[in-house]
Amino acid sequence: RLHCRQPCHFESRLNKRVRDRMACAKAVIDVLLERYWKRGAWRLQAASKDMGTQIDDDRDMCESTRETLQPMLGSGLSTLDDSARLVAIPDRFMTSVGSGYGGEPRFEYLPLLGEAVLIDDVEVALVIILPRSIERGGVIDPDEVVEEPMRKAWRIFGKRGNDSALYESLWGEKEYFQDMKDLWQDLCRSSEKDTTQLSDAFQLLLKTKVVKQSLFQKVMRETLVDIMDINGIVCSTFESIDRDEVFLKLHLRRPVLEALAEEYQYLVPFNADAYEDMPRLGAHPAGKPMKDSNGCPVFAYTPFTSDRKEMLQPLRYVDEVRILERRLRDWVSISELEAQSVIIRHFTATRFDTMMNLHDRWAGPCAQMGLPSQESMDAIRDYFGEQIAFLFRFAGFFIKMLIPLAILGALCFLRNLDALHLSLSKRRFVQLCFSFVLVGWSCVFTAFFQARATREKYRWGMDNFEVTTRDRSGYSRALEGTWRLSMQLTARNAFIVCFIVLFMIVITIEEVVLEHRSVGFLKRHAALMTTLTIFMVSMCWSKLAPLLADLGNPRTNGRWHDDLTWILASVKVFVALFPFFHLAFLFDYSHAFCLDSDDTNASLAKLAWHVFDQGTAWPSGLKMQPNITMSPDGAALIEDVSALDFFKHFTYHRGDGALCSKGCPPAQCFEPDDFFGTGEKSFSCSTVCLHELEHRLSVFFVTHCCLSVVFMAIPMIGTRWEIRKELQKVRQRNEECTNGQDQREENAEMGSTGTTSYSLMQFQAKCPPYEYGSWGGSFTEDFLELVIGFALFTCFGIVLPCMGVVLLVALYAEYRMLAFRMTNATCRPHPEGAEGIGTWQGILEKISFIAVTTNMMIAVFVNQPMCEWKPQWQLLAFIILEHLGAGLQAALMALFPKVPTDIRRCLDFNSFFMTKVSKRKPYVVAKKDRTINKNIDIGL
Repeated sequence: RLHCRQPCHFESRLNKRVRDRMACAKAVIDVLLERYWKRGAWRLQAASKDMGTQIDDDRDMCESTRETLQPMLGSGLSTLDDSARLVAIPDRFMTSVGSGYGGEPRFEYLPLLGEAVLIDDVEVALVIILPRSIERGGVIDPDEVVEEPMRKAWRIFGKRGNDSALYESLWGEKEYFQDMKDLWQDLCRSSEKDTTQLSDAFQLLLKTKVVKQSLFQKVMRETLVDIMDINGIVCSTFESIDRDEVFLKLHLRRPVLEALAEEYQYLVPFNADAYEDMPRLGAHPAGKPMKDSNGCPVFAYTPFTSDRKEMLQPLRYVDEVRILERRLRDWVSISELEAQSVIIRHFTATRFDTMMNLHDRWAGPCAQMGLPSQESMDAIRDYFGEQIAFLFRFAGFFIKMLIPLAILGALCFLRNLDALHLSLSKRRFVQLCFSFVLVGWSCVFTAFFQARATREKYRWGMDNFEVTTRDRSGYSRALEGTWRLSMQLTARNAFIVCFIVLFMIVITIEEVVLEHRSVGFLKRHAALMTTLTIFMVSMCWSKLAPLLADLGNPRTNGRWHDDLTWILASVKVFVALFPFFHLAFLFDYSHAFCLDSDDTNASLAKLAWHVFDQGTAWPSGLKMQPNITMSPDGAALIEDVSALDFFKHFTYHRGDGALCSKGCPPAQCFEPDDFFGTGEKSFSCSTVCLHELEHRLSVFFVTHCCLSVVFMAIPMIGTRWEIRKELQKVRQRNEECTNGQDQREENAEMGSTGTTSYSLMQFQAKCPPYEYGSWGGSFTEDFLELVIGFALFTCFGIVLPCMGVVLLVALYAEYRMLAFRMTNATCRPHPEGAEGIGTWQGILEKISFIAVTTNMMIAVFVNQPMCEWKPQWQLLAFIILEHLGAGLQAALMALFPKVPTDIRRCLDFNSFFMTKVSKRKPYVVAKKDRTINKNIDIGL
């Protein structure tokens, strides 16, 4: 017997009209063989001719597919004879047949848990977890007092289009009571209950201002179930393994789902058969949808209607989840249900077959080592939604684009080999050339990805997308346009500026402390101190950012996330860059050493004696080290003044005439060279700050990459630990039971195969949610990690070109960990739609612009030979190089239109298609409404 578990992309492929029965049957066999072949070394056995009658229909397959496919398999497979093969199912799938396959319990192996769990993903789209009472191991105290129960009930079930904060200040008790009476009477009328009598519990709720928690919970839960009934939402429940929670599984039947999709005007793509009557257009063949440059068809999208059902692609599982959650939010406030402890949490239910298909093809450790294909990206989109699909699209594109730059950076690293005998000026020239390549790469990267995201946006139907969500629970219409909101925004901006200034002061003080002689240990580990400071400040800002985002009073969750993105990225990117910016450009002036202006014995030798630790820490590479001695009267004596020629470029005279040395003295000197061919050779020395900058960048970059991987591994370990701890608690409880018969009867009442049977929904409930501040990650935090790596490399890549190699390896490891965590360890997130990466596109473009300035400043003011020029020539060189870099970026940006040509052609084709599909009969004016225009002159 062959157990057919269809992957998610297989459903849409089979739901199309099949003309050739033999081709359809062969396609089914090929896909099944491919699926089981990739799971290991399988044994192929000859199948009987009637194998097609043994194939179980997948529960995700539409009824139309079943009706079409079953007769095809019956007649088609009988002619295959010995070409058909039966695949032996591996041992880990042979425990028992799953739910939905003959009604028997089904157990499957989960990669993260390492054990088989009960698969209970039949007829479920959303899962709501409700707590039990304390007597049953839950958290609800039945005797707890609930004050103002009607006000709290109105917060949950009142009209969600209203502003709770505004109406609470305007409404009295009578308005609350009347509004809730109307709601309950509507529920009774819709559910065909007696409308003249309300339940005794509700009557008690109306009459008293204080009730017990048990009564309040009863009324709230009964009302919730009534709302499910009148909206056609199918519900089923089961207890958790330790019986302290109740799982409420929700889903919509196909007729109800299609009716709600039509009511909400849900956008659905046309299928390929709808294009049969389209004429030939240029090189595009007739009767087919137009494809983009990647060879993927771009279908037109239209609101779902029952009369066009045959022309549209079937509604997907993620469509059901979105429509179901939107319907729930039309009637109840889910956030208030959680706040009032009526429910613990809710999440999108996963499908085991879909999850394992994604795991085997993309996320698992044994999956292909390459990046996901276009087919895998569509599977990611169908499982996680468009928003997370764009996250993985960006990460994969980042890795691909980084490969040539990493190779070039590795070649630039060879400039330091002594065998090449390159002078310091020539090495810096190689770095300057790499910086121009880096600037151009950053521009091409952002433009290329914008084009890629635009293709996916139109192919996935996300054009002019707006998240269908109600007002946030914290949103207040009463604040709109008031002076209070303006003051909140002003205070938020001022706080951000003050935080940045305070961080700058902290970094400056830290550098001063590290330079003190008494803290030698800290000075030796300055790189770790800088890294620790950056991470601590970033963690503090991560806690403050959500509070600052609330001050803007955003109406929707999408706007709140946009505000959070700007607040987080603007500060955390600055925090990650400023310590290195300070070391590269500000350290020279903040840590300068000057002799007294009234010192009569001031000289270059005396200044060098103080700067180089009393003449004991001279730069390496000097053929002749200066020999300086101090006379009793404070004068510095030197045998050969020319030995200090290397030091002249690092000194200057202050306004009061004092002789000063820059804060970054030379650390390593090279042979004098004539780089510009003028016939004059000069010393070339690299500074202490440049060496320290390279060291700190290396330490921070490696630490950042390692911590990103560690933080992704923590939720996997934590989830596994929590589940195993819960299972151990249940096993201990079973061992303590003395009456085995009572225990078996109790198990039978639960409807499970045993108390130690852990189910897929319970496993998912233990997984951390995908939301901000959670161990399970969030879209904002995951994207921010990628952006910080992009900012560090583009802004300081001239200092360490080989950083691209480290970034490439770290990004790939982070990508694989992120894919595994999202598929196996994080609770399946709500499938949010998105038009692209949104606010992050603008942030990347601004970072690319900052990278031009930073790289050119390092090339002019830090690297040889331009750092030894006079200030006026340095300024002129910086202006020229910065304008060249900005011009290069502008020229490259002009080459890439925001909407690619192939997509524009597909949009025009779909516009023509929509006019044909939407073509109506012309309006014919009735005879009585016609006019007779006789007395007019329109002749020549």
